[in-house]
Amino acid sequence: MNIIWIVFRKEWVDHIRDQRAVVSALANGLFTPVFMLAMVLLLGKTMLSFNEENPEPLHVIGQQYAPALMQYLEASNIEIVPASGDLAEEVRQGKVKMGLILTEEYAQAFREGRPAPVQLVMDTSRQSNLLVMNRVIRLIETYSRQVTSLRLMARGIDPLILMPLIPNIQDVATPQSSALLFMSMLPFFIALVVFSAGAGVIVDSLVGERERNTLEPLLINPVRRSSLLIGKVLTSFSFAVMTVGLSLFVFWLGFQVLPIEESIGFSMTLSASSMFFIFLLCIPETAFAAVLQAFIASFARSYKEAQTFLAVLPFVVGIPSVVLAFVPNPTDLLQVAIPGFGHSILSNRLLRGEPVTSLEVIVLLLTTLLFTAVFLWLAIRSFQRERILASK
Repeated sequence: MNIIWIVFRKEWVDHIRDQRAVVSALANGLFTPVFMLAMVLLLGKTMLSFNEENPEPLHVIGQQYAPALMQYLEASNIEIVPASGDLAEEVRQGKVKMGLILTEEYAQAFREGRPAPVQLVMDTSRQSNLLVMNRVIRLIETYSRQVTSLRLMARGIDPLILMPLIPNIQDVATPQSSALLFMSMLPFFIALVVFSAGAGVIVDSLVGERERNTLEPLLINPVRRSSLLIGKVLTSFSFAVMTVGLSLFVFWLGFQVLPIEESIGFSMTLSASSMFFIFLLCIPETAFAAVLQAFIASFARSYKEAQTFLAVLPFVVGIPSVVLAFVPNPTDLLQVAIPGFGHSILSNRLLRGEPVTSLEVIVLLLTTLLFTAVFLWLAIRSFQRERILASK
């Protein structure tokens, strides 16, 4: 145990002396919360820029053919703007959010009681305009239903005959769960920090020492190679834990300082206890990441090769976390037991303000420790081979 502590202290001192490496690692850890906070503010302002109480311009060609429809849209805070020229090209170029084209055929079909053609010009690839598009489409559909009801009443038919079902929607979403729309990618970014914060330490202490010809003198000492490797892994683990904690703290601090509620339009609390519990969940995941990185680095033939392998690892492990942004939150205990993915599931629930059971935490902890022990054993076996000193 004394040897492990000596190696750990030596690696810490060596790593701290390399100030550029330390600053680079911390900068990568700080980039995540800063990027997430900026994304929340940007998305919030984008969504709040659309307000159904504010007039939205709608460029129309042929408004004289549908005066009643124009009056209805204007009464619903839609500003009718006469358009001319190629409206489709203007929408495609982003000069106009949405367009409406009416022809003389509309007026004739409307008078005769036939379906009147209405051409909507839109670009659904522009996400910032989707709210405006949906609002205009919803208003036109409502106007169509009102006209249908009036025509049926004129013929002595109850318009309710066209409404066999009346849906009564009860939205049980809380402000906390609604705000997760802005933070659905946070578990993925946490995984990136966990699996990248200590990678530089592992690469430098294993492959870097071999290329500097300092690894062989270290290995000829009468100490167990397993103690040397564990000391190096603990250095990477401790530095990664510090970086993850700093990243989560900056993210929490941003919610306390920045006008997040004004940006997203509703109140949201990001409690310190939830962030601290997420940090505790990240500790065993960080240990697993450090051991897995050591195992991969032990097979790298050069410093550049090790950097390439470990640069891809965070994205490979973090891909399942991206799934959580598009699918319902999994509740299967087997899915929770998967290291990396299980951490993202529980972090997702904590951000939503949903409960996390003790059984799920215990199962995730046990499976993570099991995988950590297995890869540590594999890394030690690889480190004990003489090929660890060969660069080819």
